[in-house]
Amino acid sequence: MTVSSKGLLTHISQFWNMLDDLAENDPERYRNFIQQELKDGKQLCVNPEPQLCIQTKILKPNEKVLFINLCQWERIPAPQSATRPVPVSVGRPEDSAEASDAYTIIDVAYNPGVLQAAEKDQGIKDQLIRMAMLCIEERLQFTLAHSYHLTSFRLKGSIQRMKESLMGIKTDFPDLKAMTRTENTLARIRSSTVSEPNHLPEVLLTKKQASAKGRCLIEEISSSEIQVEVKKPAY
Repeated sequence: MTVSSKGLLTHISQFWNMLDDLAENDPERYRNFIQQELKDGKQLCVNPEPQLCIQTKILKPNEKVLFINLCQWERIPAPQSATRPVPVSVGRPEDSAEASDAYTIIDVAYNPGVLQAAEKDQGIKDQLIRMAMLCIEERLQFTLAHSYHLTSFRLKGSIQRMKESLMGIKTDFPDLKAMTRTENTLARIRSSTVSEPNHLPEVLLTKKQASAKGRCLIEEISSSEIQVEVKKPAY
């Protein structure tokens, strides 16, 4: 048995011991925890649904064609109101090549309701695309071209690759993934935050009520808060 397997068994044993203790000493909290885990498990199994794919270009640090997959995903929470931040999740970049053409793929996920609203309004759709591009620039320290065009296909790559990208999963470390999931679950039990969903890495887009110029602010939540102003295009 490998060291990682022994460590995994230890974590699993701790997990069951803590569940038994929780069920005996606090049945209500145990029931809430199980219900939340079942809910989270269903969300975890739901795949992101590709909506559109845009092509643009990375200018810095290295010039390369970039495909951005915009998808809807039920794991991304809906904005609480029209004046509250709009959550968005940015996946890790993946370099690929077809024949002699090298390119990068980045996946960006919104709540289904956000993208469904964009389908009815070209201005909102363009705004969400521009916001996604700004998120990528701020998060990954890329410089992108300002122009883009919609491709004839909805998805570059596969659904499974998109899901792994958005969840930050590395498929070549199965033991480490399982141990990480167990540690996260144990931490949730210890802190008793059974009512809170598992949080994906997110960037928040602060969407304020339209002013005379119809402005929106994009706000990345990090150790140093950055705000970038985006002007809504006129149609």
